[in-house]
Amino acid sequence: MIGSIALILQIGFVPLLEIGIWRPDLIVLVIIYAGFKQGVLPGTLTGFLLGVIADLFGPGPVGITAFGGSIAGFLAGQLRPLKLAYNAQLLIGIVLILINSLIFFYIYQLQVETTYLYLVFSRVFPNTIYTFMIGFFLSLFFRSKLETI
Repeated sequence: MIGSIALILQIGFVPLLEIGIWRPDLIVLVIIYAGFKQGVLPGTLTGFLLGVIADLFGPGPVGITAFGGSIAGFLAGQLRPLKLAYNAQLLIGIVLILINSLIFFYIYQLQVETTYLYLVFSRVFPNTIYTFMIGFFLSLFFRSKLETI
């Protein structure tokens, strides 16, 4: 349910939030939440399924978002048994968003004529910060649900 909402918002609403070439990734926020909340397998499957569906609507090759999302969901699920405090979840969340973006843009740079380092500084870091800010504000709104993870 929440994945469907994230997909619809990512495809229809997030383009309105773009700042230049920077855009938040709501899908990875749902993937990380699924991993933290439900564990390794649900996090990985959520990352894969939402990633494939997102790729079907995007200009890139199918699987590019699914790969990074699967890894982010897997890593979030691995951390679930630790019962991390809210602040630690936020810190881990930004690292997982960064990992997802690094993977996505590494694969992306293989098909464009630009360097990976350029993409890291022009897309990965800004998109990670932007996504984290959106996730942070959402977590403030839904904090009580996140603390029970």
